[in-house]
Amino acid sequence: MKAIKKNNYALLLLINLLLVATIGVIMRYKIGFSFPFLNQKNLQHAHSHFAFAGWISQSLMVMFVYYLQQQNIIGKIKQFNAILWLNLLIAYGMLASFAFSGYSFVSIILSSASIILFFVFAVEANKELQKCHHLPATNFFRGAFLFGVLSSIGTISLSIIIATHQFNQHIYLASVYWYLHFQYNGYFFFSCLGLLFYYLSTLQITVSKWVFKLLFLSTFFTYGLSVLWLKIPWYIYLIIFCATIAQTIGFAKLLMELYNQNFLKKIKSVLVKYLIVFVSMALIVKYLLQLGSTIPTLSHFAFGFRSVVIAYLHLVLLAIISVSIICFLVVNGFIIENKKSRLAILLFCLGIFLNELVLGIQGIASITYALIPFANEALFAISIFMFFCVVWLIIIHKKRKA
Repeated sequence: MKAIKKNNYALLLLINLLLVATIGVIMRYKIGFSFPFLNQKNLQHAHSHFAFAGWISQSLMVMFVYYLQQQNIIGKIKQFNAILWLNLLIAYGMLASFAFSGYSFVSIILSSASIILFFVFAVEANKELQKCHHLPATNFFRGAFLFGVLSSIGTISLSIIIATHQFNQHIYLASVYWYLHFQYNGYFFFSCLGLLFYYLSTLQITVSKWVFKLLFLSTFFTYGLSVLWLKIPWYIYLIIFCATIAQTIGFAKLLMELYNQNFLKKIKSVLVKYLIVFVSMALIVKYLLQLGSTIPTLSHFAFGFRSVVIAYLHLVLLAIISVSIICFLVVNGFIIENKKSRLAILLFCLGIFLNELVLGIQGIASITYALIPFANEALFAISIFMFFCVVWLIIIHKKRKA
């Protein structure tokens, strides 16, 4: 059985993160300075599609296949490797096609191929998970793949809208938020939880099944938080509010049970401890923001200002999901921890924090329509800083490989 090659996959994943950071730098540069060669909207589509498919989803699929190998249950390693490489090629294709042509025929074909390939991966993954249905991580992985499939409804809806040129603002936004919600709150987050629960099992830590039940069931209904700008009946709003409370309780219960079992004290790696604390703090902010968004006035404010939306998306996708992925790459030996790699990763986290800080200040200033001087320049500088942190991490990894 041909196993996952940690060195090769780690290098590829870090290069993909670097590509995401590169597009981010270009986009930040175009906001403050002249750069007429690429369309900003097309770059935005390339950035988001590749971040999702080439960095986050590719990383999570690699880690999931590695998880199956660790359980000694995987029977189709060649098929999974083929899917991983094909997904990577499609991701690179989307990066180029969206960057240069936006939502073109080629881009839509590649996006559709990405969805179909994920369906194939999800089906094969669930077959393998039947062999380890008793393990705590299994439910989270199954939930992740279900949410991933559900998210595709949003993508299909968007493709139909673009292909038929029958644009409806409400349907368009509802489709975008459907896709985003079930991707980052569903597929991405539950995949990370699956990897976390696998790690917990290696530390002999158990968590109540109620954590999964509360988080899983509430995720279906908290989609409503993304569309509170619609005219929603009071009883639907009540369901959304209750689901938000239930999700917060599920997360709080997870934190409390980990704290009661001295989770951090059982972790040997200093870097992993820092990363878990960083992600936990980001999650606390996320759940507080979710609770706040159930207040209609705050909800309208959040959706009314672009900087607030961007800050929230980066909070989830960078501070929570991306840092979690880096953490699990370290935990499972894909990235070797030493003084240099530890510093590079912690500086990258500092860049994420500074990025959120500036975006947050911009969002608060938006209330009075005030402009923060040199905010765009600061964000550009931060994006360059994060870019070089990833470059340094790649150099460290290549030296280790050599």
